[in-house]
Amino acid sequence: MTTPLAVVVVSLVIRLFAAYLVTRQITVLLHETMVMVKRIAGGDLTDTIRVNRHDELGQVQSSI
Repeated sequence: MTTPLAVVVVSLVIRLFAAYLVTRQITVLLHETMVMVKRIAGGDLTDTIRVNRHDELGQVQSSI
């Protein structure tokens, strides 16, 4: 009876960790983009940002 419970618990921990990693990747990228947008809004047009992604967030960064 404890083996199925252990499998469920391990599965839950793995899913939570995967969700954390995906969320972290998105929020870090959004933070970098917001920092750049604030610099541009402040008049600093000299900074550059390196874009390593080809998804929608990467397209947003490229257009800045």
